[in-house]
Amino acid sequence: VRVVVEDELGVRAEAPPVTFEVDVVRPPAPGAGPAVIEITLGNRVITIPRDRLMMAVNVLVLLVSITALVFALRKPTVRERVVSTVMAVGKTVTEPFRGSQESEEVPAVLKVVKRGRATDLNDEIPLREVTRIGRDPDQAHVVISDTRVSRLHCTITETSRGFEIGDEGSTAGTYVNGRRVEYEKVLLRNGDVIDLGPVRLQFVERRPGRHPDKDRTEVSPGKGSTLGRLFGREKEQTQIVDRSRPRRR
Repeated sequence: VRVVVEDELGVRAEAPPVTFEVDVVRPPAPGAGPAVIEITLGNRVITIPRDRLMMAVNVLVLLVSITALVFALRKPTVRERVVSTVMAVGKTVTEPFRGSQESEEVPAVLKVVKRGRATDLNDEIPLREVTRIGRDPDQAHVVISDTRVSRLHCTITETSRGFEIGDEGSTAGTYVNGRRVEYEKVLLRNGDVIDLGPVRLQFVERRPGRHPDKDRTEVSPGKGSTLGRLFGREKEQTQIVDRSRPRRR
């Protein structure tokens, strides 16, 4: 390398040539890499095979993903949404093979009588096996966007007897036909009115007669005059029916 400098007046100066060597290193081919990876910790050098390190990284990523999934599925609504999504995808995939079928009848719905500030609430709410109602979309299936409704206000569950409603410790309380739902769940009947703060719903069965009155006990008349004590929370559960005597009209 020789440096030549010339100013505006034409004065020129040259430096003596300097010779040096340049080493050209070609980059490795794509995908190729060292078989081992060296990690320096202070004065200590740890050598790890590349394939084992990549395997350890993949296992760590898998464990983190499984942990995040487990924590996400701890919320009942998230778990049920995942299950419902998987079932919906499976139903969509198998639809061409099942042929045309009639849609499954909804056993019961909640009709909105008063919606309060929840202007986006549908007029009819279909009930599933477990239906959670509240203000928080992370906890409730049916979201009522009114601050006077608790985050998780109540839960309606389908049982062998029918649909039962239970309060979830709400501030405004859950009322069925004007009576507050306390610690025990209440069995809903067709036409029952449910009040959740400013929101009023009506329970309507689409398949009436699903659960006949099973709380009435029939006892055949015996020789004694008493039958002992009968226990039950409701009056209908302690009724004794004597069919041997004609009823008075």
